[in-house]
Amino acid sequence: MKRATLEAMGLEKEQIDQILDENSADIGRERAKADAKQEKISALEGELSKKDAEIEALKKADPEGLQTKLTELQKKYDTDIAAWEEKEAKRTYEERRAAFFGDTTFTDDYTKRGILAEFDEKGFEYDEASGTFKDADTWLSELKNSVPTAFRDPKTIPQIVNPSKGDPGDMSITADQFKNMTYMEKLKFKNEQPDAYKALKTAE
Repeated sequence: MKRATLEAMGLEKEQIDQILDENSADIGRERAKADAKQEKISALEGELSKKDAEIEALKKADPEGLQTKLTELQKKYDTDIAAWEEKEAKRTYEERRAAFFGDTTFTDDYTKRGILAEFDEKGFEYDEASGTFKDADTWLSELKNSVPTAFRDPKTIPQIVNPSKGDPGDMSITADQFKNMTYMEKLKFKNEQPDAYKALKTAE
């Protein structure tokens, strides 16, 4: 809108100035809106260009190479999962085996390792309902009857046969048996056979 046109309409100068100012403000607002739209359009065009570039890169990619990489990753994942499951199964089995033997006391560590190895070879099936190994109780009971010397009653205090002062060779218990004695057993043993106790304690 031009000033000359407004003057021809017989408007006063102040009126013309006010109309022109408002018209300029309107034009400014519309221009700002147009600029904002243009910026948005430019941003969208940039995104489209980026997507087009990504699509082209995918078109140029080696499908066989990608599949090979995925196969390798899947194989590694399966291997790691299998190793973890095996480790977890072993840990669970050892916990259940330890619970089964519970208070069973062996004469020495060598005997214990042998009996545990035989137990493992038997492959007793674990019953989730009863929380124990099937037929294992019968096996252990028969083993205790057939090889009683492999086990020791934890309530029985080992005795010394004709102990001589400072000579551990006269003792009827081994260092492993002494090691497996409870605190109370050792205390009683010390009171009854102090010299033998000292010799065994020194040998620990």
